[in-house]
Amino acid sequence: MIDSVKLRRDNSADFFSHYEYLCALQDSVPLPAVRACLREGVLDFNADRLRLVDWTPLLSTLKINKDLPLISIKSFFQPWLGETGSDKSKVCRSRVPAIRTRDVTFQLCKALKCCLSASNALKNLELNGLVLRERDLNILTKGLNKSSTLVHLSLANCPIGDGGLESEFQSYLCLFSLDWSHDSLHAMLIPIWTFSWCCVYLN
Repeated sequence: MIDSVKLRRDNSADFFSHYEYLCALQDSVPLPAVRACLREGVLDFNADRLRLVDWTPLLSTLKINKDLPLISIKSFFQPWLGETGSDKSKVCRSRVPAIRTRDVTFQLCKALKCCLSASNALKNLELNGLVLRERDLNILTKGLNKSSTLVHLSLANCPIGDGGLESEFQSYLCLFSLDWSHDSLHAMLIPIWTFSWCCVYLN
């Protein structure tokens, strides 16, 4: 019988091996888009293409990963384009990707928090077009506060309302270049020395 604790420890530094193993456990295969970017040693994919069932092995692997230098997760879903009235409702019911649900977004932020806390390799984190709610920001902030290696953070095109900015995440706004167009928070190119100073100060 395989020691699951040892397996997780051994695979924490090999994202694809553990991801492939967890996919096999649920009788599925690694997603081609995820497989392709992992060959280059990064995690960079369009989250709109993932079904709800696809997120389980991916997030479980992300939680324990220690070797990815870059994580880039994007969503381009805009149900209102070209749709009006009842058509909007049909689009919302039938085509909304899993990443736009509250639970998946929260589970993603929890996985990122674990990865940020444990990884000594993660330098770039990009979340593009995700709907981040207050609880998402709160849990993500805990990971940012524990990261010792993060250099660049991007939250481009992420709709964040006033409620979200009332969370503890606002403590980090002094670090970011802000773009309020389209009600978004745009954070890019954060010098690690500034980030580290803020983490120490907040502690």
